[in-house]
This record gives sequence, C-alpha cells and structure tokens, in this order.
Amino acid sequence: MRDSYRDISQLMLVEATHVAIRYDLSQRSDIAVIAPHAGLIEPLTGELAEAIAGSDHRFYCFSGRAHQNNRRLHVTSTHFSEPVLTRVLLGASVALTVHGCRQPMAPVTHLGGNNVRLRNRLERSLLHAGFQVDRAQPPLAGRHPHNLVNRTMQGGVQLEISRVQRRELGDAYRRSDGHETGCSCRFCRYVAAVRSALESYSCAAREHLYRSA
Repeated sequence: MRDSYRDISQLMLVEATHVAIRYDLSQRSDIAVIAPHAGLIEPLTGELAEAIAGSDHRFYCFSGRAHQNNRRLHVTSTHFSEPVLTRVLLGASVALTVHGCRQPMAPVTHLGGNNVRLRNRLERSLLHAGFQVDRAQPPLAGRHPHNLVNRTMQGGVQLEISRVQRRELGDAYRRSDGHETGCSCRFCRYVAAVRSALESYSCAAREHLYRSA
C-alpha cells in the first residue's frame, strides 16, 4: 500500500497532533532499538521495542494515535528521517528496528537488514526460545542503504513480526499484571531472546576490538 506522505516532514505538517515521539539515549549503549511505526500504526511494536531496549539501549518510538486510519501515519523506512531519530542514531554502532507485517497468517518473525552477524544471532536465539523465524524477502528485506536500520556504522537488523505473532505476544503482554525479571510469558520470552542476542553480539564486538588493539 502506498504511503500517504512522502516523508516525516510532510506528515508532521498535517498530522502532528496524531503522533507521539518518545526516546531515551541518556547513559545508554551504542545499540539503538527503534519502533518507527508504533502505537496504532503497527500495534505492539512500540511495547516490544521499549522492553527490548530496557534501561540499557538507546530507544526511539514514533507512535500513531489517531482515532481511525492510523495506516496513513506510516512512512516507509527508506524515507523515515526525523530530528530526534537522528540524535538517537548519532554515535550508535548498530540498530534494531521492530516492525509489524500482515502476512503470512502464521506466528513468524522475518529477519532483514544488512548486519548478517547480528541477524544470525537473533535467528538462533529466537529459535532456541521457541519462536518461528525466517529470512526476510523483498519487500521486507530491509537491505536498502537508506533504510533507517542501516544508517549506523555496522548496519542493523529489521524484525518484521507477523500480525498473528504480534497478537499472541500481545495477549501474553496484556494478561500479565507485571513483567518482572524471570517472567516466562511469551512476550517476556521473546524480549529476553532478542536481548540475549544483542548482548552476545556486543560481547563479541568488544572482544574483537580488544584483540585488534
């Protein structure tokens, strides 16, 4: 489906009252966790991104909150440029973006983006936690250099989470009174699997720098 606006600047001229931007980069790592289509645009992507970022990683969330037709607030990632996002990406070495897709009618996460090493770690970690994943194909592959997930030094990985999988994760998210450390609901297991892959990737990167010094 074609976007209603060519970029964020054009969208904000018309729709500023229907969007909310949240972010945090104070005392955060060089990993940026981003939900560019959160709120009612691609439901649950913002909650997942915030949980994955936790208090450790940079966080950015662009949320739609219109009363209807939030799809009009979607700007494709290759055209998504926004001042606060630029601040979050500045100095970040790698990015993880959380998206929602409609197809297939199965609980699966499509893994895209240009950082193959991080993608492989995420694939192993999610599979080990019991979640179905596959390698994203166009138009969900996220390989274009202008895609916001690839605007860091090491590129990044794009999670395209199917509607069915988001529904399952959302049911678990809403059923729990609180998602404490060690919570075993599907939402928390998914988040923990992604965070584990990010930590493993960071440790490997630090070890590589140490050996190269």
